[in-house]
Amino acid sequence: MKRAFYKPRLVTGVIFSLLFFCPPAIYAFEDVPIIPRCKSLELHEGFYPLQQQIRISITGGTSSEDQLKANAERFAVYLRKGAGLKVTLVGKGKAGESEIKLRVAPNIFEGKVVGAYRLSVDQKGIHITGADAQGVFYGLQSLKQMLPAAIFHQDDAAHREAFSDLRIGFVEIEDASRFKWRGFMLDSCRHIQTIDKIKQYIDLMALYKMNVFHWHLTEDEAWRAEIKKYPKLTSIGGYPGDRSKEEEFNGYYTQVQMREIVAYAHERYIKVVPEFDIPGHVNALLMAYPEYGCNDGAPLKMGEPGMRSFSSAAG
Repeated sequence: MKRAFYKPRLVTGVIFSLLFFCPPAIYAFEDVPIIPRCKSLELHEGFYPLQQQIRISITGGTSSEDQLKANAERFAVYLRKGAGLKVTLVGKGKAGESEIKLRVAPNIFEGKVVGAYRLSVDQKGIHITGADAQGVFYGLQSLKQMLPAAIFHQDDAAHREAFSDLRIGFVEIEDASRFKWRGFMLDSCRHIQTIDKIKQYIDLMALYKMNVFHWHLTEDEAWRAEIKKYPKLTSIGGYPGDRSKEEEFNGYYTQVQMREIVAYAHERYIKVVPEFDIPGHVNALLMAYPEYGCNDGAPLKMGEPGMRSFSSAAG
């Protein structure tokens, strides 16, 4: 029978022996591998088995029900593809099914903290209550971290043995983010990433409850954002490498692709903040449109009509 909290990292012999021989009641706080560290966590004796069939039930107001269903479905996909488990949403429970209950109940939380949640595991199942749909989403991320690391090997049957006989330890967690801005910055200028790779980064951000994606799109090295009024920005500024080869330096993001990233992040409660470096760090811009440079030695006049027009289109 597998331990309740699987830790996907090497541990010292002392820690291993404690995990193996000590009862769950004296597990240390760090034995529940949740990052960032929870505001409050209390372990209890006992385990809840995760069966091969799992039901996710949803309780929430009409304003949050659609978000709760979307959050539940995304978590269900992880369980199906990563663990090979059969997961159903809503519906009536059946004998032999494990249950994960999701609900929104803002009145039980002190203050109005966006994303606050409670996660409890007892003999009746796994319960996640959020101050809002975002809080339920964060509770699911904590639950995901409590599962074996094999959950992240999507569509890989070789890792599904970790879920053949899994139990989650009884626990009470209450958590809320301390900081409003929990950001991650990705530089797509010096080395461009594919849309799928950026989505992987966003998934990891969500796992660790980050909420701001700072996307660096323009630099001296390259200009990555399509602006239709100024097509040379990407046709010239987006290709600093050898055009005869498919290099990681070459390419740009279309407006459709950028909207796709914004929507993907929004579903995971992440705001996208694009960075456009103007008037500094604009060599890629000047390669495309040298007329905006200061080669005559005169200072750059941001108030000139032409520059105002360009800045407005870029922003």
